[in-house]
Amino acid sequence: MEVLTRRVWLAGVIVVLFWGIQHFVIPFIPDGKYLISRYIIASVTVGGLALIFLLWGRRMIPAIIVHYLSDVGTALLAAFLLHR
Repeated sequence: MEVLTRRVWLAGVIVVLFWGIQHFVIPFIPDGKYLISRYIIASVTVGGLALIFLLWGRRMIPAIIVHYLSDVGTALLAAFLLHR
């Protein structure tokens, strides 16, 4: 994306928007407030990943760790909600 846009910040924004949209419907629950909050949370997480990637020398390991922690948090939340 950076090569195509010739701007780091624009490439980051595009990645954050589309990665956030991808997480928008995982899991899909037809509730407006839930979907909006899910998109906001995903966008903040992805934005953090993009910053880590850019600021820490474009290494993937820190970004992978942060994403894994985010996924674990989501899994724990889903497990908690399913067992209520």
